[in-house]
Amino acid sequence: MSQIAKPFSFYGREFFVSTSIGISIWPDDTEQPENLIKNADQAMYHAKDQGRGNFQYYSRERNVEALYHMRLEGDLRRAIEHNEFELWYQGQFDVLQGDKCIGAEALLRWRHPQDGFIPPDVFIKVAESCGLIVDIDRWVMQRACTDGARLCQQLQEQNFSISVNVSAVHFRQPDFIDFVLQTLRQTGMPPQRLTLEITEGVLMKELHIARQHLQQLRQHQIDVAIDDFGTGYSSLAYLRNFQVNSLKIDRSFLTDIATNNADQAIVSSIIELARNLKLSVVAEGVESKEQLEQVFSRGCYVIQGYYFAKPAPLAILEQQLPLLSADNP
Repeated sequence: MSQIAKPFSFYGREFFVSTSIGISIWPDDTEQPENLIKNADQAMYHAKDQGRGNFQYYSRERNVEALYHMRLEGDLRRAIEHNEFELWYQGQFDVLQGDKCIGAEALLRWRHPQDGFIPPDVFIKVAESCGLIVDIDRWVMQRACTDGARLCQQLQEQNFSISVNVSAVHFRQPDFIDFVLQTLRQTGMPPQRLTLEITEGVLMKELHIARQHLQQLRQHQIDVAIDDFGTGYSSLAYLRNFQVNSLKIDRSFLTDIATNNADQAIVSSIIELARNLKLSVVAEGVESKEQLEQVFSRGCYVIQGYYFAKPAPLAILEQQLPLLSADNP
């Protein structure tokens, strides 16, 4: 592999080739030639998943995983047609306003007819790898805006927003902005009540597209939050160049914040950075009184996490909004 990785010249230009190798052993893995090739092929794709430029041996455990992946892919396609997805919501609370629920993040759930609830971190990866993530993303946005329009109408002049996660693939689509605006028109969702959550990596992969999309979103009064802030790119230049509205402190920095000096310093820095850039800041993953006290004492007052509310169906979120009329329980 080291020999293949060496550069070579062609018509005066230098080229590089990387190699990923999958290995299946006869007769340990199988005695059938065609299965031997299939096993090696599976091992090769695993080598690519490990970063390319390496080799991997076939294993029965990975074969079982691959078969499960294939089954989920087929089930996902049927799930869209059979309406098996659900949106749950996790409230965001302002502790300066007496723990008032001022917004909620829409979270996708899949109730599989045989397997029950499948964790999002399992099926989202499958959806991304098989090209279904855009269709699923669009279903989420349409449903979240439909629910959000209803809540905003009931809450009238109160400030309440719905946050929707956007995948990298969906954000890069040329018609992304058109789809968002069309969804707002169709559902009646006020644009200033919608927040799109995007990770740092999404913004950095396609800088030109990101700048254009963020500028258009701002022109239409749609907020953008940087999700999982602090876990992605170390460069902060995009915060200066991109038009975003808020930062969400990743839950990984809050797990041990009561005792970990490094986490305390990181959270303090993020909150101070947001304040200096005139951005709002949300702490997600707050699960205990100690964690709440740590972020509150540092100047973060909007909280999302199990301490206040777990993700739940829309009806549960409505119970956390006491100013909804009695006619709409």
